[in-house]
Amino acid sequence: MIFLLFGAPDLGFTQLMVETLSVVILALVMTRLHLDQRDARVLEEAVRDGAIAIVCGFGFVALLLAVLSVELDTTLSEFFVETSVPIAHGRNIVNVILVDYRALDTLGEISVVMTAGIAILALIGIRLGGPKRGVGAPKKIGAEAKAAQTHNTEKQRSARMNTVIFRTVAPYLAALMVLFSIFVLLRGHNEPGGGFIGGLIAASAIAIYGIAAGVDEVRKALVFHPIAVAGLGVFLATIAGLMSLFVDAPFLKGLWLFLELSDGSELALSTPLLFDIGVYCVVVGGDFIDCAGAGRRRGVTLMEIALACLVGLFFTVAIYLLLSRSLIRMLLGIAIIGNGVNLMIFTVGRVTREVPPIVPDGEYAPLEPIANPLPQALILTAIVIGFSLFAFLLVLTYRAYQELDADNTDTMRVAEPEDSPRPPLSY
Repeated sequence: MIFLLFGAPDLGFTQLMVETLSVVILALVMTRLHLDQRDARVLEEAVRDGAIAIVCGFGFVALLLAVLSVELDTTLSEFFVETSVPIAHGRNIVNVILVDYRALDTLGEISVVMTAGIAILALIGIRLGGPKRGVGAPKKIGAEAKAAQTHNTEKQRSARMNTVIFRTVAPYLAALMVLFSIFVLLRGHNEPGGGFIGGLIAASAIAIYGIAAGVDEVRKALVFHPIAVAGLGVFLATIAGLMSLFVDAPFLKGLWLFLELSDGSELALSTPLLFDIGVYCVVVGGDFIDCAGAGRRRGVTLMEIALACLVGLFFTVAIYLLLSRSLIRMLLGIAIIGNGVNLMIFTVGRVTREVPPIVPDGEYAPLEPIANPLPQALILTAIVIGFSLFAFLLVLTYRAYQELDADNTDTMRVAEPEDSPRPPLSY
């Protein structure tokens, strides 16, 4: 809501889809863990950790207020606003920054998303389409085979939602969401949208279908492996950058081709569009794997003070959770601290009730003051990267729980068992 209220619809949509996917994945993992709901810390430790968290929270509030009291240098933001339409031929300034001006950074970021997907794949050992016939363990016969078949059937039923209405509607809803994601992808250069948001919508569609029908049904429905889809995305984004070299332009320089149609309209084809399609593929492929398994002095406004306090609260709660011995609590602390950092960057860029950074159709510059587009571009990719990190750590925690039957760091001492002698204090 904060992003939507202060002229950042791209961030609002992206944050909504990421939070939805995070809750779905966290719920799927939590249903498979048998955790102690009590905090392992005694009262003295809880008070100590709470005091440390509160001090750190106030420290971040003071730091943010000190930054906000310095005049912001908007030279770089003004350059993006002034050149978005004349040079990059795009009216959505945030998307233009992502896929045109700092496309090399975005290429590295989607590579990180794909790498996180590969790591998750290695941890959970997904095999799409099931094992090949004639390979693996010998066939069971008689009562043993019947018992195994019954067990597998019950396991598949428990892995999907048993609501008839939802199971019936989910395939159609998922198909509509995929179509809508393509629409959001194609409009992103001029309106709110783009590859990141479109990819998250498509990944949400896959998650909805998976909840209704089960993960196995989703795997069977896939024609291509998620890693292949993500790899195709990185390949397309790289090709979009290499094409500029054939016209003696820098790597990832945007190239445009305008075609006149028979009805007098104009069709624009560009390498930034190809790059955005690559981003879309990486987000879809990577997120499916996750689902399957400053100047002069100035006055600080009241809203900036409120947001600074909110950032401090985020850091206070996050640090308190990170000081816990429970891996799940630590993981939630990492997620909260990521949101706190994003909100801090957004606040440092100054919050105003101005219009989103989109140039009106037919104009070369905004007709009225707009929200700062640069922090929005930085945060948008940070949200997706943070989600990939969260998914990887969640799967890592789940695998650790499977191996050690615990999520408490004191009881997960494999390298240093409790009955082993203490290491020497000196040599």
